[in-house]
Amino acid sequence: MLKINNAQKYYGSLHAINNVSLEINEHDVVTLIGPSGSGKSSLLRLINGLETLDGGTIEYNNQVVDYKNESEVLKLRTEVGFVFQNFNLFNNLNVLDNLILAPMEVLNMSKEDAINKAKEYLKIVDLEDKLEVSPSTLSGGQKQRIAIVRSLMMSPKVLLFDEPTSALDPEMVKEVLGVMADLAKQKVTMIIVTHEMKFAQEVSNKVVFMDKGEVIEVNNPEEFFANPKSDRAKDFLSKVL
Repeated sequence: MLKINNAQKYYGSLHAINNVSLEINEHDVVTLIGPSGSGKSSLLRLINGLETLDGGTIEYNNQVVDYKNESEVLKLRTEVGFVFQNFNLFNNLNVLDNLILAPMEVLNMSKEDAINKAKEYLKIVDLEDKLEVSPSTLSGGQKQRIAIVRSLMMSPKVLLFDEPTSALDPEMVKEVLGVMADLAKQKVTMIIVTHEMKFAQEVSNKVVFMDKGEVIEVNNPEEFFANPKSDRAKDFLSKVL
């Protein structure tokens, strides 16, 4: 579904992504873990075209993505959704309008269908009573659930999550992770940058450990957390578990 081939990214002299190759299959729930600054978020942004590759290629459905082609990138983003850590909701629009804007503008969905779909998803995340409120009145956990619904409104084939709980108070983390766990049960393909090790253990089927821009280790969560192969992964886990 997604294949990253020898990806490279520099920020000045910083080699942020160093020869990364990775394959994501349909229905995979992949967690990207590692110390801060290891390149996890940069990798997500490269996949979605928010950053430009300095080398290598990214394939989606067996076709190399031409990230210089704006229309191709826009099409990719209709199928590869992005949930940001700081929500990126429009405070000048109410919750409903935040949710129906992109499906109507990009997918040409009728307003009636978009509203019905929004109501269905809001019911699933237990926020159906927030249709007409401003996002500014919501808690962090509520905002992030709305942000997830906004991505789901586009019926994406893949969802990218960039540390979706890092901006939340601890008591709000559980409700957001619960929504993501439910998506995993529904076989939604996800790539998740996270520091939530328990979530990575229980929900993902593939753990990717990164450090200094490199993929150090890829394994299933049972093997990775019980018996990491690299010294860098062992050291990291000793500090976070």
